[in-house]
Amino acid sequence: MADMENQLLAYHTKVATAAAEREEFAQHCTSLQQTVVVAQAETDSHRKKLLAVQMDLHQAKVWDFPYDAKCSVAEGKVETLTKAKVDAMGKLDAAKLTIGRWQASAESAKEKQHKLEVEVASLRNKRAADAKKLAQTVDQLTHHAATSMEKAVAQWTVDHATKVMSMQDQIDKAKRTAEDTTALLHRRNKALEAKLKQANDRVAILESQLRPLSHLTKRAKALEAVHSDNKRLQLELMAVHRQVGGKKAKSKPSHDYMDEQPSIVLSNNQFQHQHSPQTSEGVDTLQCELTRYAQVLLMSNRADEAGAFFEASMAQCPHHLDDAFVLRDHDECVNTLAHYAFFVEHHRHNWVQAKRVYERILANHPTHPHALGNYAMLVHKMNSATKAHETNNAVVHHAYNVAIREFPTHGSVLCKYAGLLVHENNVALAETYYTQAASTSPTSPDIPLEAERMYQTAHALAPSNTNATYNLAKVLLLHMESPSYNINRSATDTSQVEVV
Repeated sequence: MADMENQLLAYHTKVATAAAEREEFAQHCTSLQQTVVVAQAETDSHRKKLLAVQMDLHQAKVWDFPYDAKCSVAEGKVETLTKAKVDAMGKLDAAKLTIGRWQASAESAKEKQHKLEVEVASLRNKRAADAKKLAQTVDQLTHHAATSMEKAVAQWTVDHATKVMSMQDQIDKAKRTAEDTTALLHRRNKALEAKLKQANDRVAILESQLRPLSHLTKRAKALEAVHSDNKRLQLELMAVHRQVGGKKAKSKPSHDYMDEQPSIVLSNNQFQHQHSPQTSEGVDTLQCELTRYAQVLLMSNRADEAGAFFEASMAQCPHHLDDAFVLRDHDECVNTLAHYAFFVEHHRHNWVQAKRVYERILANHPTHPHALGNYAMLVHKMNSATKAHETNNAVVHHAYNVAIREFPTHGSVLCKYAGLLVHENNVALAETYYTQAASTSPTSPDIPLEAERMYQTAHALAPSNTNATYNLAKVLLLHMESPSYNINRSATDTSQVEVV
């Protein structure tokens, strides 16, 4: 469009230039015509004068008058007039030639102007046609845009209304779900408060029942004092014995006297048995009471205080820390070590020490119910925390299989092993163990925990799924109302339950 306007402007310039040249040619033509008119007038005047002279000459010749002088003058005038005529005719011819050239130039300019006018008219028509076509295109595009906009607005309105309705439905469902969940959680909180009150009452009762343990603690401290005195006396007696032995070489009577005296050196256990108010049975009873009280403190979330009682229970018997000692006939020591391993694993997070204690227990008691299941779950947990899955996987499976073979109703072990099988994509076998756990140990806390864990995973993946949220709330309520529910555990707790 801009090129056409520039071209049209150039043609207009050419037309204006041609018109100016044509006006200049017209002015030249007018001046030449005036010159020709003047020359023709002079020629006519000379012709008339020549005609008059010729007539006078003719009359003079006819009449034959003696006018020689006049004739000479007349002939001179005639020659002058003839020359003037010739000059005028030459000028007239030159003027005619010039007029012809200017007329030819004017005709050429007229033709050029006509061509330019034709081209300008063509360009104007073309421009008008293009403008008309452009206007039609603009109208079509405007109409198409308006139609598209109307369709888009209508579609957007429909989609927006649909989305608003869908969102409103989701909001209503979420509100109903939230109300149901709130009601369930309210009931759960009430039940939790009631259970917490019962637990506090039970703890108070247990504390009142275990107050006599303070007396046992004092007796244990007295026993430790006697034990230290026993060591000191034993060292003193050994020193006296060495002194007496040294004097035997000097004095035979003294030697005979010492030989005749009964030995007064006692072993550590004999001295402790004779001087301590506690017998072996009393020591076992004391360490059991200390272990039970430590468990009560753990249930009350008082792990720091429980640690002191576990350590005191471990210190009651020298066999606890002696890995070479055989514990097959010492059930109380085995139970104390099992509870201590559980405490070290879950509250001190020393998995290596706990694993070593479990392995020592199982080396002496391969079917110990407490150590067998917890050892399998500990190995599973340690294997999951390291990168050597392929290497230790066989150990984990073997530990679980042994535990399940010895105790097929151990719900926690069954659920944990089923979870491992699900992780390994062995869903069919995992379902078998889940079913076995639910049928043989319906009160196991790990069964509702596994359900809660699955629904929490589903809820995290799809928070807008009202079914998963509602089922999660139902599982939480059922889990809370379960007789084996523990307020200190949740689905996020992957630790095993201690089996006493």
